[in-house]
Amino acid sequence: MGSLIMLTGLAIMSFMDIKRRAVPVYMIIVMSILAIGIKIAEYIFGYKKVDVYEMFIILVITTVFVVICVISHIMGAADALVMGIIAIVTGIKKATSVFFMALMFVSIISGVLLIIKRLKRKDTIPFIPFIFISYVGVMICG
Repeated sequence: MGSLIMLTGLAIMSFMDIKRRAVPVYMIIVMSILAIGIKIAEYIFGYKKVDVYEMFIILVITTVFVVICVISHIMGAADALVMGIIAIVTGIKKATSVFFMALMFVSIISGVLLIIKRLKRKDTIPFIPFIFISYVGVMICG
């Protein structure tokens, strides 16, 4: 159920990221609340135990990642927050897989677009659609 909720949220955020080149703050807040709710429900119904150490690591890594994104402008802060939300729902291992797969996809697409001159070096590309595609791939392949 949590994967379906995440999939829907990522699809909506991907669409908004493509259309507006930004994700509204309320979308990230809603997804954060849903992610925390999913974790609480999993704990209450006994599906999974909540690893406090892992949650702390996710919080620290997400915070550092957001600060790096805000300072360096390599990615948007929303992208870092979305990765943190995915890490809360799926765990660090799957979130890392999603992140690196998304980086691989965006690198390939960017390279092709640069070669065919549809993109310039300074242009920006929405990253959340690549996170969405990677999330689907990781959930299907395990």
